[in-house]
Amino acid sequence: MTAYKCYTEITQQREAWQQAVENVLSAGDDLKRFFAEQQPDEIIFLACGSPYYLGQSAAMHWQRQLGIPARAVMGSEMFMYPETYLPVTAKRPLVVVVSRSGSTSEVQWALDKYEKLYPGRTLLVGCTPGSPLAERIPQQIIMPAANEETIAQTRSFSAMYLATQLIASVISDQQPVIDALAAAPSQVDGFIAAWEETIAHIMANEALHNVFYLGSGPLFGIAQEATLKITEMSITEAFAYPFLESRHGPRSLIDDSTLVVGLFGQSSARYEKPVLAELRQESTPHTLALAPASLGQIPGAAHTLAVETDWPDSIQGLAYLPLVQLIAYYRAITKGVNPDESRNLVPFIKLDDEGNRV
Repeated sequence: MTAYKCYTEITQQREAWQQAVENVLSAGDDLKRFFAEQQPDEIIFLACGSPYYLGQSAAMHWQRQLGIPARAVMGSEMFMYPETYLPVTAKRPLVVVVSRSGSTSEVQWALDKYEKLYPGRTLLVGCTPGSPLAERIPQQIIMPAANEETIAQTRSFSAMYLATQLIASVISDQQPVIDALAAAPSQVDGFIAAWEETIAHIMANEALHNVFYLGSGPLFGIAQEATLKITEMSITEAFAYPFLESRHGPRSLIDDSTLVVGLFGQSSARYEKPVLAELRQESTPHTLALAPASLGQIPGAAHTLAVETDWPDSIQGLAYLPLVQLIAYYRAITKGVNPDESRNLVPFIKLDDEGNRV
């Protein structure tokens, strides 16, 4: 088998995760001070591409941990429609910029509009020291060990996701969640070792023509990222929906050559399990469940990848990320697609003043 760079970036994430933990915990006092000074009444995650999906999941975690409204906004949307996306009722917003490269034009332009109204109320989570965003945002968590040579974001996404969830937990003094996230680097190799062979076997099926990811609440952002990953890395048609919402039309695209991947949470499993069982019975797709081990075998799943965690749903997606990245990787291998490159894509978007890509 060809040795692709992204395989190493997916299967050797421990160092990146560890750096995320160390950098956040070492900055804990500064983060608490910054948050206390800002006293935000709204949190906005500002990002493009994969980090936008990260922001969707992180916003739910921050809102729950901190008791403050939180949302994710695409950089392109904020700079084109600032009157729609900039804070309307909040007086003390805080923007959390999430960016691997720290160079994406749309994010920089959106930040220009935001900082004209709210200067100094920004936190950066990224992977590139000395980037344009790192140069302009003093309050930052940067993890160079998470950066990648390939286009698709894998370990960088995981590390930035871990960092954002840990920041909120540190600020709110949620020690059980802090402990779980701090221990995650020691567990990631086990997540991969337990299920890589099974994933490779499932994705060797050449008859699969599309993939549906189901995830609800804080796992919906992870389902969207999983969809983007398999699209980028293997040029496969893929879709993401919340579990129950999939009954309202999208299932018409599911048939016996579809792979349905369910990302299960603890609190919502009783409602999610029947969805997968119905699909397996009525549309006969191939089915795969990613679930906490405590849920046992998921009804309707041909395979259940049981993850040995007892984490709350708001951070459970971290354990699933290496697995959905491997799903995308092995789909690419089966199709004969180079997963290190992505058709029509570049590592980050740089635009000229007219909005043309350069």
